[in-house]
Amino acid sequence: REFGESGELELEVKADKSLYFKDDALITTESPTIWYTNEQGDKLRLNAESGQFNADTGNLYLEDRVKLSRTSSEGQITTILTQDLNIDTRNDFISTDREVSITQDKSTLKSIGLEASLNDRKIELSQRVRGIYDLAN
Repeated sequence: REFGESGELELEVKADKSLYFKDDALITTESPTIWYTNEQGDKLRLNAESGQFNADTGNLYLEDRVKLSRTSSEGQITTILTQDLNIDTRNDFISTDREVSITQDKSTLKSIGLEASLNDRKIELSQRVRGIYDLAN
């Protein structure tokens, strides 16, 4: 658990198993679940079958059934599903070159590849982008 300057919980990580490799500054995990609050107050939850975190670079790599859920400060939920995800934790930037599905309310976008800034809420979908947008929302 990691707390902010005013005592609020900013980061919590749980896993079935974690190993720390001191010489490589590497943490490997099985079934990690990560709760995180970004600079805009959005609450993020990440799940995967496994992951690796490099403490020197701040890079987190999650693989196998990766799910990222973001709840905005307004209560809107966005879910991203993919097979692997690279997270630059220092810059709140995520990327993958695999198939990705993004759902918000009843709208869905699918693509091969994704780059996104979590703080700016900007997403770039690389190729084969298709989607369903529900106008009722």
